[in-house]
Amino acid sequence: MPPKTTFTKDDVQRAAFSLVEKKGLKELTARNVGAKLGSSTAPVYSHFSSIDELEKQVFHQAIELVAQYSKKEYTNINFLNAGIGITLFAQEYPVLYRSIYMEQNNHAEDLVNFDKKLMKELAQEPYFENLSIAEIESVIIKVGVFIHGLCGVIALGHLKYFPFNTQDKLVKLLYDVGSTIIADAHNPHQRATMKADGKGGYLFECED
Repeated sequence: MPPKTTFTKDDVQRAAFSLVEKKGLKELTARNVGAKLGSSTAPVYSHFSSIDELEKQVFHQAIELVAQYSKKEYTNINFLNAGIGITLFAQEYPVLYRSIYMEQNNHAEDLVNFDKKLMKELAQEPYFENLSIAEIESVIIKVGVFIHGLCGVIALGHLKYFPFNTQDKLVKLLYDVGSTIIADAHNPHQRATMKADGKGGYLFECED
């Protein structure tokens, strides 16, 4: 008789994450994870008290992956980097993006905590100087709504129908929208644009 195969907790979580990445949270069942491992449901319940516990771990792992994408240095503007990272995540993990942001789940608290942490980090950026906490939060929320609307288009596979269907065009779109919202926060009663000054800073040009 061949030796019995044993699976570690990491093996189970990797199989679960791979399943969710390809098919979504709705397909996360003990039977499906067991099948992914080539086993019964026994390895799942050997390491997790319930499928809900496993789902929570997988969701947390997915949020950590979003965080990694949003913190990479694609440009020298951190605020832009966060947007680029999240759109790239939606491109490379469309099913996972939909599971996290577009489908009902029981992990809203994890998303709120991630958003709060990201907001706190971005609020330290120099282009938010002289803005109140409320104004900074308003900017980040507005940009976030735009980004996730864009990511929804990407995750559903509809980007090819839009004129901003290349990475360069996406980055320019994110920059244009983000800089306009930031500039408007600095000058709410004027038409304004934000431009790099070539020295690592930013200039705000206003029109009456």
